[in-house]
Amino acid sequence: ADLLVHLDTFKNLELYSRGLYYIRVQGRVHHGTKPGQPYANFARPATLDSFVGDQRVGHAPHPALNEGQLSSDGSSYVSRVFPIRYRDEVVDLNEGVHFQLAFGTEEAESDAEVQLELYFCPFEKSQSTSLAALIPENVEYKRVAFQRLLVRSVANGLHAFFPATFDDMHFCELGMTFHALVRDLNFVASPDEAAPGTREVAVAAYLFPPAGGSSAAASPTMASNVAVV
Repeated sequence: ADLLVHLDTFKNLELYSRGLYYIRVQGRVHHGTKPGQPYANFARPATLDSFVGDQRVGHAPHPALNEGQLSSDGSSYVSRVFPIRYRDEVVDLNEGVHFQLAFGTEEAESDAEVQLELYFCPFEKSQSTSLAALIPENVEYKRVAFQRLLVRSVANGLHAFFPATFDDMHFCELGMTFHALVRDLNFVASPDEAAPGTREVAVAAYLFPPAGGSSAAASPTMASNVAVV
């Protein structure tokens, strides 16, 4: 199944510290050991500035304000870096990532997990209101908060909005939407089922005939091991 995770807005309710923040997103099958495969991302924020009520907070371009991208190890998505200076400050993210998750037939009603990690780098101590003066010369981030969300019935398709929050020391609200659908079916035979002449091989030949082949020779009524992807 494909799971699209959309990061809409980030609102500072009462973060403990001012500084630079970003969010790391990882998707996986619930109780699965292997992360889902992120394969595409997108970003189209209406503005790179933020807002406190109706007041715009301008952010001049800076090398430390990285754009969102897939992680270097290919296991997660990393949002763009954004500064937070004021209480009730709202950042328009409008970015997201596509994950590919694999469910077996016995897990067709299974759920997915979306893991969120909040990373932070503190500002320099300065009386200046200039963002460039606040960003340290050597930017170093540490993970300060973690949240795990259970997204139900992914294999059945869904469209849902969910406002995620972190702990009391990092009290913020991340507006998110989730979209999922089954995109493909793959036959995966176990070693015992893969022997030539077995019923499972006949099922695979019938449901997924090789290129140029015909499925007329076999007519099973159901498959015993079809993976929903």
